Amino acid sequence: MTELGSQSTLRQGMQSASIYDVLRLISLIGILLLGIPSFTKAQAAESATAEEVIARCVEALGGEAAWRAIETLELTGRHTSFSHPEEFLLRRKRPNLYFFDHNETKARRVIAYDGETAWWQTGLPVISTATWPVEMPRIYQPAVALEAEFSPPMIDHQAKGHEIRWIGETRFDGETYLELEIRRRQNPGDAERWFLDPDSFLPVLSLTRRAYHGYLTEQLRHFDDYREVSGVQIPHRVETELGNDFLLLEVSSVRTHLEIDDAIFQRPLPAGMGLLKSLAGRWQVTIEHLDDPIVHPEKRKTWKRSETTSVIHSRAAGSLLEEKIDISTDRPRRARRMLSYDRFREVYRLVHFDTFSQHLNVLEGKLGEDGRVVLTNLETGTPIQIFQQTLHAREILHDIRRDSFKLDREVSPDGGEHWGPALRMTYTRIAEEP
Repeated sequence: MTELGSQSTLRQGMQSASIYDVLRLISLIGILLLGIPSFTKAQAAESATAEEVIARCVEALGGEAAWRAIETLELTGRHTSFSHPEEFLLRRKRPNLYFFDHNETKARRVIAYDGETAWWQTGLPVISTATWPVEMPRIYQPAVALEAEFSPPMIDHQAKGHEIRWIGETRFDGETYLELEIRRRQNPGDAERWFLDPDSFLPVLSLTRRAYHGYLTEQLRHFDDYREVSGVQIPHRVETELGNDFLLLEVSSVRTHLEIDDAIFQRPLPAGMGLLKSLAGRWQVTIEHLDDPIVHPEKRKTWKRSETTSVIHSRAAGSLLEEKIDISTDRPRRARRMLSYDRFREVYRLVHFDTFSQHLNVLEGKLGEDGRVVLTNLETGTPIQIFQQTLHAREILHDIRRDSFKLDREVSPDGGEHWGPALRMTYTRIAEEP
């Protein structure tokens, strides 16, 4: 949209005109030039180098030193979408942590970036079929990662790895601006157009490509009402045109240098898994077991002791715990276990497989008022058969602390009427999750 070609048109006209017309034209141009007392800032900037224009823009925004001095930002105010104004909370933390909490048509919507992955939570079925926090669709990820960049792209652009090209004076939507083309390191394939005010050198418009309802389209942003906060300039009014949507962000307060816990930027653990978060890690395990308590009930008081280690991994953003443990009893076995929470049925579910039984056992249960998680296979239909007996299993997870927890295993030969102890395991942390 840069206005080019006027010189080419002039040359063509001069070639086809008479000498008399050319002289008149030259005379007219001279008169017009004499009537201009000095160059405007835009004209002066037109011959400037890219470095000079970027430097003027950085200076207008407050300077790199002032931006580097800020570690956290919190903005609050009003966010309007679909003609519904609602309050919003926007938090940023260096280098690229981002959390935007707002409402759209009365439904809460969170958009966040944890430094590696963008996630969201929304109650709008047209946007996401999940009402719980989930990783954003792939097409939306790059835009959120760019939005999460703490400072404007011109600030420390070389350190960030961004390439900025000076386009020149540009006419856009009937106004004159100074245009920069920015290719960010994270997304060099898309050129962003940024338009600076020719007087203040502040960014007032940006034209980028963003995802909209599953496809890429142009996004136009207007930045206005700049105010100084902690030595830097921050726009307090941002209008966004994306597809058929018009969004308005009106900032009422900005706070800097807050203590913001990194946890707010992390996708929340699924319902029920917060209690079990500390189970991830490497553990020393003390095992106490009975020798065939069902076959030899007289030996129930004779507990044998052994030691082993266990590694429990947190998978799928904490929604699944996966354990690998070698159980060194009289019948050694290698066990693989997975524990999760079913939000739809509101139960914990444990899947257990070991090399001795070669049986996939599924146990379900809930958290009791005493803080214990009790799981059984009474309802799952996965008991084992030994000596023509059907043996159900029950596991009790209790005394859960940061660096220790306990697990008791019991068996029942009569469908859960009576339970007998079989195994007691005490976990002591060796290290955090590998």
